[in-house]
Amino acid sequence: MLEKRVKSRFSHRHYYTFPPSSYHDYVEILQNALLLSPADVGIKLLDGAFMGSDSDVRAAFMDEFNRRVKVSTVTH
Repeated sequence: MLEKRVKSRFSHRHYYTFPPSSYHDYVEILQNALLLSPADVGIKLLDGAFMGSDSDVRAAFMDEFNRRVKVSTVTH
């Protein structure tokens, strides 16, 4: 029965963009899309300091994730 549902009025939309002009630009776009910010992992900042009971764990995860994204894009 799910196959007979009417498609959303937005399901036909496509966005076409120009490809990056160089590999370096492509890598930079991917890095910007993948890198985490404190807000992405739910860390609250108060005057630049992390706040919350598990903020140290979240900050460590964010730092390690961002480090690995940067390392993997540099080596390839």
